[in-house]
Amino acid sequence: MGKRVPLHAGATTKILMAYLPEDSIRQIIANGLQSYTKYTVCDPDELLRELAVIREQGYSISANDFSLGGMGIAVPIQDYTGNVVAGLSISGLELRMSKESDRLVWLCQQAAFEISKRMGSR
Repeated sequence: MGKRVPLHAGATTKILMAYLPEDSIRQIIANGLQSYTKYTVCDPDELLRELAVIREQGYSISANDFSLGGMGIAVPIQDYTGNVVAGLSISGLELRMSKESDRLVWLCQQAAFEISKRMGSR
């Protein structure tokens, strides 16, 4: 609790970053992208492409970019205005999660849909 994490490394933080306004994303990138592992995306253009893919597919899968051996799957949660206000995620060891990633994405999407619906999202 209370730990700060970067927006450009990790599934949940990338979900949150992907749905920010473009000028906010550019400001974050301008402040510099620190590397946490050799898999952390630190190239601004590559990160922008990844964020576009996340918005297009509606979920984020992240492996080894914040901690080696770790994997996360995250989906957005929307409020009554349709804005993304949170992310729902699961995380664990890449070794265990990677084989089940399609099913885990689906489960996360179903849970996020129910939460969003309760928050008034259509």
